[in-house]
Amino acid sequence: MASLSKPSLPSYLCFLLLLLHVSSSYGGQFRVIGPSHPIQALVGDAAELPCRISPGKNATGMEVGWYRSPFSRVVHLYRNGKDQDGEQAPEYRGRTELLKDDIGEGKVTLKIRNVRFPDEGGFTCFFRDHSYQEEAAMQLKVEDPFYWVSPGVLVLLAVLPVLFLQITVGLVFLYLQHRLRELSVGTFSPYKVFPQCQSRKSLFLPAHHLLFVTKRRGESSKEGKLRAEIENLHRTFDPHFLRVPCWKITLFVIVPVLGPLVALIICYNWLHRRLAGQFLEELSKFSSLSYNQKIKSQERETEATRGKGGLLRNHSPRGKEELENLEGGRTPPGR
Repeated sequence: MASLSKPSLPSYLCFLLLLLHVSSSYGGQFRVIGPSHPIQALVGDAAELPCRISPGKNATGMEVGWYRSPFSRVVHLYRNGKDQDGEQAPEYRGRTELLKDDIGEGKVTLKIRNVRFPDEGGFTCFFRDHSYQEEAAMQLKVEDPFYWVSPGVLVLLAVLPVLFLQITVGLVFLYLQHRLRELSVGTFSPYKVFPQCQSRKSLFLPAHHLLFVTKRRGESSKEGKLRAEIENLHRTFDPHFLRVPCWKITLFVIVPVLGPLVALIICYNWLHRRLAGQFLEELSKFSSLSYNQKIKSQERETEATRGKGGLLRNHSPRGKEELENLEGGRTPPGR
Protein backbone atom coordinates (compact mmCIF):
# COMPACT_ATOMS: atom_id res chain seq x y z
CA MET A 1 0.00 0.00 0.00
CA ALA A 2 1.27 3.46 -0.89
CA SER A 3 0.00 5.06 2.34
CA LEU A 4 2.08 2.70 4.51
CA SER A 5 5.30 3.15 2.59
CA LYS A 6 8.49 3.62 4.58
CA PRO A 7 9.69 7.20 5.28
CA SER A 8 12.28 8.45 2.90
CA LEU A 9 15.87 9.37 3.84
CA PRO A 10 15.36 13.17 3.61
CA SER A 11 12.59 13.00 6.22
CA TYR A 12 14.94 11.16 8.61
CA LEU A 13 17.62 13.80 8.11
CA CYS A 14 15.17 16.65 8.78
CA PHE A 15 14.00 14.96 11.97
CA LEU A 16 17.57 14.49 13.23
CA LEU A 17 18.46 18.10 12.46
CA LEU A 18 15.40 19.28 14.38
CA LEU A 19 16.39 17.20 17.42
CA LEU A 20 19.94 18.53 17.33
CA HIS A 21 18.67 22.10 17.12
CA VAL A 22 16.31 21.64 20.08
CA SER A 23 18.96 19.93 22.21
CA SER A 24 21.59 22.55 21.44
CA SER A 25 19.20 25.41 22.15
CA TYR A 26 18.11 23.79 25.42
CA GLY A 27 21.69 22.98 26.42
CA GLY A 28 22.77 26.61 26.06
CA GLN A 29 20.27 27.90 28.60
CA PHE A 30 21.30 28.58 32.21
CA ARG A 31 20.46 30.83 35.12
CA VAL A 32 22.74 33.33 36.84
CA ILE A 33 22.55 33.30 40.65
CA GLY A 34 23.95 36.00 42.91
CA PRO A 35 23.94 36.54 46.68
CA SER A 36 20.44 36.82 48.13
CA HIS A 37 21.47 39.25 50.89
CA PRO A 38 23.36 42.56 50.65
CA ILE A 39 27.13 42.31 50.93
CA GLN A 40 28.63 44.52 53.65
CA ALA A 41 32.11 46.03 53.54
CA LEU A 42 34.02 48.65 55.51
CA VAL A 43 35.57 51.73 53.96
CA GLY A 44 39.11 50.96 52.83
CA ASP A 45 38.66 47.17 52.95
CA ALA A 46 38.02 44.72 50.11
CA ALA A 47 34.58 43.48 49.03
CA GLU A 48 33.87 40.22 47.20
CA LEU A 49 30.81 39.85 44.94
CA PRO A 50 30.19 36.16 44.10
CA CYS A 51 28.24 35.02 41.06
CA ARG A 52 27.56 31.61 39.48
CA ILE A 53 25.52 29.88 36.81
CA SER A 54 23.09 27.03 37.30
CA PRO A 55 23.41 24.29 36.19
CA GLY A 56 27.15 24.52 36.69
CA LYS A 57 29.27 24.34 33.55
CA ASN A 58 32.63 25.53 32.32
CA ALA A 59 32.50 29.30 31.82
CA THR A 60 36.06 29.79 30.57
CA GLY A 61 34.89 30.56 27.04
CA MET A 62 32.00 32.78 28.13
CA GLU A 63 31.86 36.52 28.55
CA VAL A 64 31.54 37.45 32.23
CA GLY A 65 31.20 40.94 33.64
CA TRP A 66 29.77 43.33 36.19
CA TYR A 67 28.25 46.70 35.45
CA ARG A 68 26.39 49.43 37.34
CA SER A 69 23.59 51.80 36.58
CA PRO A 70 23.17 54.49 35.44
CA PHE A 71 24.51 54.32 31.88
CA SER A 72 25.76 50.75 32.37
CA ARG A 73 29.20 51.66 33.71
CA VAL A 74 31.51 48.66 33.32
CA VAL A 75 33.01 47.56 36.62
CA HIS A 76 34.89 44.52 35.28
CA LEU A 77 34.76 42.57 32.01
CA TYR A 78 36.17 39.13 31.15
CA ARG A 79 36.14 38.16 27.48
CA ASN A 80 38.09 35.70 25.30
CA GLY A 81 39.89 34.37 28.36
CA LYS A 82 41.30 37.79 29.34
CA ASP A 83 40.34 40.71 31.57
CA GLN A 84 39.38 43.71 29.44
CA ASP A 85 40.82 46.49 31.63
CA GLY A 86 40.49 49.09 28.91
CA GLU A 87 36.69 48.96 29.00
CA GLN A 88 36.42 49.59 32.73
CA ALA A 89 34.97 52.77 34.17
CA PRO A 90 37.78 55.10 35.33
CA GLU A 91 36.79 54.90 39.01
CA TYR A 92 37.33 51.09 39.03
CA ARG A 93 40.57 50.80 37.10
CA GLY A 94 43.25 49.09 39.17
CA ARG A 95 40.82 48.26 41.98
CA THR A 96 39.09 45.11 40.70
CA GLU A 97 40.17 41.50 40.32
CA LEU A 98 38.23 38.53 38.96
CA LEU A 99 38.81 35.39 41.03
CA LYS A 100 38.65 32.53 38.51
CA ASP A 101 39.63 29.56 40.69
CA ASP A 102 36.24 27.85 40.19
CA ILE A 103 35.40 29.18 36.73
CA GLY A 104 35.42 25.59 35.44
CA GLU A 105 32.30 25.02 37.57
CA GLY A 106 30.68 28.29 36.52
CA LYS A 107 31.60 30.18 39.71
CA VAL A 108 33.43 33.52 39.73
CA THR A 109 33.93 36.27 42.30
CA LEU A 110 34.64 39.95 41.73
CA LYS A 111 37.00 41.46 44.31
CA ILE A 112 36.92 45.25 44.76
CA ARG A 113 39.84 46.68 46.72
CA ASN A 114 39.87 49.93 48.68
CA VAL A 115 36.09 50.20 48.93
CA ARG A 116 34.70 53.74 48.94
CA PHE A 117 31.35 55.26 49.80
CA PRO A 118 30.44 55.80 46.08
CA ASP A 119 30.74 52.01 45.59
CA GLU A 120 27.59 51.47 47.64
CA GLY A 121 24.56 50.43 45.64
CA GLY A 122 23.50 47.90 43.03
CA PHE A 123 25.73 45.74 40.81
CA THR A 124 24.66 43.47 37.94
CA CYS A 125 26.54 40.27 37.06
CA PHE A 126 26.04 38.69 33.63
CA PHE A 127 27.18 35.58 31.75
CA ARG A 128 27.03 35.55 27.95
CA ASP A 129 27.41 32.41 25.87
CA HIS A 130 27.35 33.39 22.20
CA SER A 131 23.94 35.04 21.79
CA TYR A 132 22.45 33.82 25.08
CA GLN A 133 22.84 36.04 28.16
CA GLU A 134 21.51 35.98 31.73
CA GLU A 135 21.98 38.45 34.58
CA ALA A 136 21.68 38.67 38.37
CA ALA A 137 21.49 41.75 40.58
CA MET A 138 23.21 42.24 43.94
CA GLN A 139 23.66 44.97 46.52
CA LEU A 140 26.79 46.31 48.24
CA LYS A 141 26.56 48.25 51.51
CA VAL A 142 29.56 50.32 52.57
CA GLU A 143 29.91 51.13 56.26
CA ASP A 144 32.25 53.42 58.13
CA PRO A 145 33.96 51.86 61.20
CA PHE A 146 33.55 55.24 62.90
CA TYR A 147 29.98 55.83 61.72
CA TRP A 148 28.95 56.79 65.26
CA VAL A 149 31.49 59.63 65.34
CA SER A 150 29.32 62.49 64.11
CA PRO A 151 29.79 66.19 64.89
CA GLY A 152 27.09 65.91 67.56
CA VAL A 153 28.88 63.03 69.27
CA LEU A 154 32.19 64.90 69.12
CA VAL A 155 30.58 67.91 70.75
CA LEU A 156 29.13 65.77 73.53
CA LEU A 157 32.43 63.96 74.13
CA ALA A 158 34.23 67.29 74.42
CA VAL A 159 31.60 69.30 76.29
CA LEU A 160 30.76 66.75 78.99
CA PRO A 161 34.33 66.55 80.41
CA VAL A 162 34.60 70.34 80.23
CA LEU A 163 31.35 70.75 82.11
CA PHE A 164 32.44 68.22 84.71
CA LEU A 165 35.77 70.02 85.12
CA GLN A 166 34.00 73.35 85.33
CA ILE A 167 31.63 72.15 88.05
CA THR A 168 34.46 70.53 89.99
CA VAL A 169 36.66 73.64 89.87
CA GLY A 170 33.73 75.86 90.83
CA LEU A 171 32.80 73.70 93.80
CA VAL A 172 36.42 73.54 95.01
CA PHE A 173 36.80 77.31 94.86
CA LEU A 174 33.46 77.89 96.55
CA TYR A 175 34.46 75.51 99.32
CA LEU A 176 37.83 77.19 99.80
CA GLN A 177 36.31 80.66 99.89
CA HIS A 178 33.65 79.54 102.32
CA ARG A 179 36.22 77.83 104.52
CA LEU A 180 38.51 80.85 104.64
CA ARG A 181 35.57 83.11 105.35
CA GLU A 182 34.56 80.92 108.28
CA LEU A 183 38.07 80.91 109.66
CA SER A 184 38.38 84.68 109.20
CA VAL A 185 35.14 85.72 110.92
CA GLY A 186 35.46 83.13 113.67
CA THR A 187 32.28 81.16 113.24
CA PHE A 188 33.73 78.30 115.22
CA SER A 189 32.23 78.18 118.64
CA PRO A 190 35.43 77.79 120.69
CA TYR A 191 37.10 80.88 119.20
CA LYS A 192 36.43 84.31 117.77
CA VAL A 193 38.68 85.42 114.95
CA PHE A 194 38.79 89.10 113.89
CA PRO A 195 40.78 90.68 111.07
CA GLN A 196 43.44 93.12 112.15
CA CYS A 197 42.61 95.74 109.52
CA GLN A 198 38.88 96.38 109.23
CA SER A 199 39.29 98.85 106.36
CA ARG A 200 40.16 96.11 103.84
CA LYS A 201 37.31 94.84 101.67
CA SER A 202 38.62 91.32 101.25
CA LEU A 203 38.65 88.82 104.05
CA PHE A 204 41.39 86.72 102.44
CA LEU A 205 44.48 88.23 104.01
CA PRO A 206 47.84 86.66 104.66
CA ALA A 207 48.17 84.72 107.87
CA HIS A 208 50.45 87.31 109.56
CA HIS A 209 47.81 90.05 109.01
CA LEU A 210 45.25 88.31 111.19
CA LEU A 211 44.96 88.97 114.88
CA PHE A 212 43.23 86.23 116.73
CA VAL A 213 41.39 87.08 119.89
CA THR A 214 40.36 83.88 121.49
CA LYS A 215 38.02 83.20 124.31
CA ARG A 216 38.85 80.25 126.36
CA ARG A 217 36.04 77.69 126.02
CA GLY A 218 37.97 74.54 125.44
CA GLU A 219 41.40 73.17 125.43
CA SER A 220 44.34 75.24 124.22
CA SER A 221 45.21 72.63 121.59
CA LYS A 222 42.26 73.72 119.43
CA GLU A 223 43.83 77.14 118.97
CA GLY A 224 46.95 75.59 117.53
CA LYS A 225 44.94 73.41 115.14
CA LEU A 226 42.95 76.42 113.91
CA ARG A 227 46.06 78.50 113.37
CA ALA A 228 47.76 75.63 111.55
CA GLU A 229 44.77 75.14 109.22
CA ILE A 230 44.67 78.84 108.28
CA GLU A 231 48.41 78.93 107.63
CA ASN A 232 48.16 75.78 105.53
CA LEU A 233 45.43 77.27 103.33
CA HIS A 234 47.36 80.50 102.83
CA ARG A 235 50.53 78.57 102.12
CA THR A 236 48.84 76.31 99.53
CA PHE A 237 46.75 78.94 97.72
CA ASP A 238 47.74 82.49 96.99
CA PRO A 239 45.14 84.83 98.52
CA HIS A 240 45.10 86.94 95.33
CA PHE A 241 44.36 83.79 93.34
CA LEU A 242 41.53 82.87 95.67
CA ARG A 243 39.95 86.29 95.16
CA VAL A 244 39.52 85.64 91.39
CA PRO A 245 35.80 85.16 90.51
CA CYS A 246 34.68 81.68 89.55
CA TRP A 247 33.37 82.76 86.13
CA LYS A 248 36.85 83.89 85.12
CA ILE A 249 38.33 80.56 86.11
CA THR A 250 35.58 78.74 84.19
CA LEU A 251 36.16 80.88 81.10
CA PHE A 252 39.89 80.24 81.33
CA VAL A 253 39.25 76.48 81.36
CA ILE A 254 36.56 76.32 78.65
CA VAL A 255 38.04 78.58 75.95
CA PRO A 256 41.22 76.50 75.29
CA VAL A 257 39.04 73.40 74.90
CA LEU A 258 36.13 74.79 72.90
CA GLY A 259 38.39 76.67 70.47
CA PRO A 260 40.03 73.57 68.91
CA LEU A 261 36.70 71.75 69.07
CA VAL A 262 34.92 74.39 66.99
CA ALA A 263 37.82 74.40 64.51
CA LEU A 264 37.59 70.59 64.24
CA ILE A 265 33.85 70.69 63.49
CA ILE A 266 34.33 73.39 60.83
CA CYS A 267 37.11 71.39 59.13
CA TYR A 268 34.99 68.22 59.23
CA ASN A 269 32.02 69.90 57.55
CA TRP A 270 34.24 71.57 54.94
CA LEU A 271 35.97 68.29 54.07
CA HIS A 272 32.64 66.43 53.87
CA ARG A 273 31.17 69.01 51.47
CA ARG A 274 34.30 69.03 49.33
CA LEU A 275 34.34 65.23 48.95
CA ALA A 276 30.62 65.23 48.12
CA GLY A 277 31.19 67.91 45.47
CA GLN A 278 34.04 65.95 43.90
CA PHE A 279 31.90 62.81 43.74
CA LEU A 280 29.02 64.64 42.05
CA GLU A 281 31.43 66.24 39.58
CA GLU A 282 32.95 62.86 38.66
CA LEU A 283 29.50 61.31 38.33
CA SER A 284 28.33 64.04 35.96
CA LYS A 285 31.54 63.66 33.94
CA PHE A 286 31.04 59.89 33.61
CA SER A 287 27.38 60.31 32.71
CA SER A 288 28.15 62.82 29.96
CA LEU A 289 30.91 60.56 28.61
CA SER A 290 28.60 57.54 28.58
CA TYR A 291 25.85 59.57 26.94
CA ASN A 292 28.21 60.73 24.16
CA GLN A 293 29.36 57.17 23.56
CA LYS A 294 25.75 56.01 23.37
CA ILE A 295 24.91 58.73 20.82
CA LYS A 296 27.93 57.81 18.70
CA SER A 297 27.01 54.12 18.73
CA GLN A 298 23.45 54.96 17.65
CA GLU A 299 24.79 57.09 14.81
CA ARG A 300 27.04 54.24 13.66
CA GLU A 301 24.13 51.79 13.72
CA THR A 302 22.02 54.23 11.72
CA GLU A 303 24.76 54.66 9.12
CA ALA A 304 25.23 50.89 8.88
CA THR A 305 21.47 50.38 8.42
CA ARG A 306 21.37 53.01 5.69
CA GLY A 307 24.31 51.39 3.95
CA LYS A 308 22.63 47.98 3.94
CA GLY A 309 19.40 49.51 2.68
CA GLY A 310 21.25 51.22 -0.15
CA LEU A 311 22.91 47.99 -1.24
CA LEU A 312 19.58 46.17 -1.32
CA ARG A 313 17.79 48.88 -3.20
CA ASN A 314 20.50 49.23 -5.82
CA HIS A 315 19.47 45.83 -7.18
CA SER A 316 16.04 47.17 -8.20
CA PRO A 317 15.44 49.81 -10.92
CA ARG A 318 13.84 52.23 -8.47
CA GLY A 319 16.24 51.58 -5.59
CA LYS A 320 18.49 54.52 -6.29
CA GLU A 321 15.59 56.91 -6.70
CA GLU A 322 13.90 55.79 -3.42
CA LEU A 323 17.17 56.08 -1.48
CA GLU A 324 17.68 59.63 -2.74
CA ASN A 325 14.11 60.53 -1.75
CA LEU A 326 14.60 59.13 1.78
CA GLU A 327 17.88 60.99 2.29
CA GLY A 328 16.33 64.20 0.99
CA GLY A 329 13.33 63.91 3.33
CA ARG A 330 10.82 63.41 0.49
CA THR A 331 8.18 60.71 0.45
CA PRO A 332 8.61 58.28 -2.41
CA PRO A 333 5.81 58.41 -4.98
CA GLY A 334 3.11 55.76 -4.76
CA ARG A 335 2.92 53.00 -7.23
